[in-house]
Amino acid sequence: LVKMAQPDLPKLPIRPLEDLCRDYIRSVEPLVTKEELEKTKRVVEEFMAPNGVGHQLHAMLLERQRSVPNWLSDWWLQLAYLSYRKPLPVYSTVSSTFGRLAGTVAEEAVQIRTASRLLARLLQFKELVDHDKLPIDMMGDVPLCMEQYKRMLGTVRLPRAGADELVSYGAAAKHVIIAHEGQFLTLPVYHASGEPLNAAEIFMALKKLPKAPAHRYPKLGFLTSDDRDTWTTVYQQLHANPTNAASLQTIASAICVLCLDAHALQSWDENAASGLHGRGSLFNSGNRWFDKSYQLVVATNGCVSNTIEHSPADGSPYVTLTDYMVAEYDTRIEPPARVAALPGPTPLAWDISPEIARAVEESTARMDKLVAAIDLRTFEFTHHAKPFMKTHKVSPDAYFQMAIQLARWRQHRDCVATYESAMTRQFAKGRTETIRVCSREAAAFVKAMDDPHFTPSDRARLLRAAARAHNDYTRQAVAGIAVDRQLMGYRILAAALPAVPSIFTDVAYTRSSHWALSTSQLPIKVPTMMCFGPVVENGYGVCYSINKDYYISYTVSCWHTATTSARVFGKAIADALLSMHAMLETANPSAKL
Repeated sequence: LVKMAQPDLPKLPIRPLEDLCRDYIRSVEPLVTKEELEKTKRVVEEFMAPNGVGHQLHAMLLERQRSVPNWLSDWWLQLAYLSYRKPLPVYSTVSSTFGRLAGTVAEEAVQIRTASRLLARLLQFKELVDHDKLPIDMMGDVPLCMEQYKRMLGTVRLPRAGADELVSYGAAAKHVIIAHEGQFLTLPVYHASGEPLNAAEIFMALKKLPKAPAHRYPKLGFLTSDDRDTWTTVYQQLHANPTNAASLQTIASAICVLCLDAHALQSWDENAASGLHGRGSLFNSGNRWFDKSYQLVVATNGCVSNTIEHSPADGSPYVTLTDYMVAEYDTRIEPPARVAALPGPTPLAWDISPEIARAVEESTARMDKLVAAIDLRTFEFTHHAKPFMKTHKVSPDAYFQMAIQLARWRQHRDCVATYESAMTRQFAKGRTETIRVCSREAAAFVKAMDDPHFTPSDRARLLRAAARAHNDYTRQAVAGIAVDRQLMGYRILAAALPAVPSIFTDVAYTRSSHWALSTSQLPIKVPTMMCFGPVVENGYGVCYSINKDYYISYTVSCWHTATTSARVFGKAIADALLSMHAMLETANPSAKL
């Protein structure tokens, strides 16, 4: 049961100040010059001096740890998400795309058949969560916090001045919103008995969807794509009208949004873009409501993706939901038992003023600029995969991360701060910690790869050293004793001090938190491409899955700039993987798969 493991979960730890400072200095070494490193060491020594500001902040953090279930979770939700004022699409949303699911054929009404099957599975999953019957996630023999599952569905991020508000309706949510041709309709998906509709019943209900809206309103979904301050202002104007307030509440309290798009998708690239942002006004960005925690997107030819608002939950619970929906995807739809009792989708009513209509036009234009500015590509690497990595005694995650590091080095001849997400759900209300990938061992490896003074055996030794360092840091991050979240806690508490501690104005802190490479591995079982946007203007977002024995899938995103290209960097990663393969084969020719 979902609730069973929660009371016994430990609190997120706080590590000794001296240990944190030691690991922090080590982590910034490849990112700064020797002179900058010496200055950073002096700054850190000052920070951790007896009776210094570091010990003061550490004591304050320990006091907070004693007083709340998780000293970080509320801060993280506010600072990482709700107070962030950039638009949700690209900047905050994540997406996974499945293409056309196994068993999908060019059948009649393939779009609503596919949607019906997946939505029925989603409702079954919701039932498990609502009734505390979802098996506890485990990491080995360690139970994980299941709290995030309660917020994945039936949740909305409401625009508010300064910081948004996250509202979850949980088990009370009994309907879904249908987005169709930029219009929004509501569909009850539970019988009066409390039983959710099955796939056949949903299919019959969706067949009642009007072929053309009786009244076509402006595509209000574009408003949710704007920056949060702009949307907050328009939302208040929209909500002031009782008709609009009722429709906004219907959307907010829905389980999810089912986006029935108006176009077919022909490639993984198109499918990924459709999930991440909708591909602009010429396609389906107006057929979204980005404030909702979960949107299921189905194209006219049955291609499927989702659009996820990141603040309620992290990647692993959504992976569980996706695997549940897709792994047992049933191509059959049995005849419904209660056709006559099933209502069809009901259009939401709006009262749109000229001011709101102009706001929609302005938001549409800004969304089109955002879509034009982002570069997103998908890749499948089939030359070698997990078995080869394990044969050569390199963990698959470390292997792929070192390929990303090598690709960056070859493209830009620099070592940059690299973020990889680590799950900390073994702790009560746990979210994530940062794995600082660009270690001094990783820097030594990438520099040696193209240096003729190093032999293949030298390079193999350096790769394994970099992989060990990566694995060690990963274990620390999962254990909640890495660097970034605790430093963040100190920085938040330091706001109450007369002056900002110099550790937070030092070049090493600035450079080591400028995530030019933002990466994540998601161990999903079903074939998929997962994607998110870059964190900084001159950086890349790389999401990958390496749990298959025969290929690696990954996506690359970046802004269109003179120095960044998703296609070029994606190919550079593939080239790096090939170079590492050739190097290991040469260094250890006796290794057999």
